[in-house]
This record gives sequence, C-alpha cells and structure tokens, in this order.
Amino acid sequence: MRTSADIRMVTEFEVSTMSDELPNQLAEVSRAVTGRIQSLEPEFVVVRRADMPPRASNADGPRVRLLMTGAVVAASRLLIDRTRLRTGRECGSAYGKDKATVDEAAGHLVSNRRLVEAAAAALSGLVADRA
Repeated sequence: MRTSADIRMVTEFEVSTMSDELPNQLAEVSRAVTGRIQSLEPEFVVVRRADMPPRASNADGPRVRLLMTGAVVAASRLLIDRTRLRTGRECGSAYGKDKATVDEAAGHLVSNRRLVEAAAAALSGLVADRA
C-alpha cells in the first residue's frame, strides 16, 4: 500500500488576479483554472473550501474566498466531471485520517505554506477518488 511518503509534488502554483473589481477577479481566476486544467489534464479535481467558522463574520475576506472557491469549482466542473468540493474535515476523512493529519502530510509536499490546503485536498483525492 502506498503512503504519502511515496507521493511527490510535480508542480505547484497559485492563481492570482490583476483586477480591482471582484467580478473581473472571479472571471480571471476561472480562466486561469480552465487553462491549468486543460494543460494538466487531471483525472479528477478536489477543491478545498473554507471550514465553517466558529462564529459568523460579516468580513469581506471569507466571503471573497467563498466566491473564488465557487469560480474554481465551476470552472473545474465544466471540464472534469469528477470534481469534488471538500472542507478540511472532509479532506481528512477522505484521506482516512483527520484534518490535522492530512494537513501535516500536505505540508511536507509543498514549498509554499499557503498551498498546504490545496495539497491536502489533492492527497484526499489520491486516496478517495482514484479510479
């Protein structure tokens, strides 16, 4: 049986935008994700969404993240039927452990700490979504 020690990161990237207006940012992210998916041709896509906060917030940051996540999932789903959306807890469960364990394993795969959640989503897919 393979473990996370058998997995290596081939490519890692961030998706950014140049626009100041949110609708344009969402469109840019969607186009960037579409391009990456078309060039990488993955078997499946797993996107990690924000966990439920312990206390509701009216801050724009969490709302923008949810909108960006929606743009990524929509672009992914248009190209890849096997697109999954998971919370951190769901990523841990799909990985066969818990959120902290999958995040720790993911942290060993990426050079940029901001990509740990994405790597954890990928690990969950490698365990739960491979054909």
